[in-house]
Amino acid sequence: MMASFRSATCSLAKIAETWLGTAVIWLTFVAMLTLVPGVIALGMLARRHAPRLGTTGLVLACAGFLSLFWSTVAGSDNVVPAWAGLLLAASQILHIVFAIIVPVHALDGLAWGLTTIGFAAAAVALLREQH
Repeated sequence: MMASFRSATCSLAKIAETWLGTAVIWLTFVAMLTLVPGVIALGMLARRHAPRLGTTGLVLACAGFLSLFWSTVAGSDNVVPAWAGLLLAASQILHIVFAIIVPVHALDGLAWGLTTIGFAAAAVALLREQH
């Protein structure tokens, strides 16, 4: 009885892992198709009021979001540390809270700092994997 339960549990775990991995890749693809044009639109608007800051933000944000799909696919091989993924997820939740729900710009800036650290850790891990 216990062996069949374990094999059934392992089979369900493999199915869930495969399904979740596929879902993450497709959701990342949809995000890439929607986030990049949105960032470009906001960057163009920001450039009207602060040309240098708007251009810098536009270039960095576009580069980050365009690398999203690559990092997701490479991250599916467990190359990127789990703490970096958790940091990225937590930073986006904090960004929503401190940018929209309770607008506190200093804490929103710290949330984006966490995003920067998470992407930096992912970039280092991906570069190490290539060599």
